[in-house]
Amino acid sequence: MEHDTYNTKENLPPQASLTGAKKIEGLLKEANTAGMDTCDMDDLADVPSVSTNPKAKKLPLELEEAKLAYKVVHAVATFSVGCSLNLQMVRNAIPNAKIDLTDYMGVIVKMTEPKCSTMIYRTGTIAITGARNEIHASHAAHVLLSQLQAIGYNVGFHNYKVSEISAALDLKFPIALQELYVKYVHICTYKPDIYKPLIFNLPEPDITIFIAPDGNVIFTQAKNREDIVKAIDVMYPILVTFKK
Repeated sequence: MEHDTYNTKENLPPQASLTGAKKIEGLLKEANTAGMDTCDMDDLADVPSVSTNPKAKKLPLELEEAKLAYKVVHAVATFSVGCSLNLQMVRNAIPNAKIDLTDYMGVIVKMTEPKCSTMIYRTGTIAITGARNEIHASHAAHVLLSQLQAIGYNVGFHNYKVSEISAALDLKFPIALQELYVKYVHICTYKPDIYKPLIFNLPEPDITIFIAPDGNVIFTQAKNREDIVKAIDVMYPILVTFKK
């Protein structure tokens, strides 16, 4: 069977992008809470330890609390139904569906329950974006399967994968972003006159982090929850040192 190429970092349709400024601002608000240079872990070697950082006396406890406090706010998933699809038939039969005439030729479905967007390709590959979390993404997949079965397709549920998640964390303290930027200028982007959050490109795990002045943080492009926890392990000691 022919397969669609769907790499979430390189070939994601425009409406599915996780790193657009409007999308990140939306995630920051909902949680109530340009290229970037790459680097290696040596760039973070001077992060103060708990014993030498006066602002981090209670860091072990606070760090563990932070790792429990984050909330997944966005998930991307892909799967295959195992058969080719007639896009016009799908578009006519499924509510809130429209044909996408861009290079990502497929049917876009705006779902309301759960709230998310899906891209259906003629090869039977389906991408789900905008789901609130992994559970909502799975629910959306099964809703689509039921709708395609109702049309008459003998669909299966193959190669389901949550390929990317974003998570929000409220640090509950403001951060001196200009000072943070000066310290880590080689791996940060910060243009407050254009976009208020500082963008921190963490090398390991490979996650892009949006840090707002009030201490609300969005972790994007994580492959799983383990990556989020690892990123908090690295970033929390850094951000504590720039607490206002």
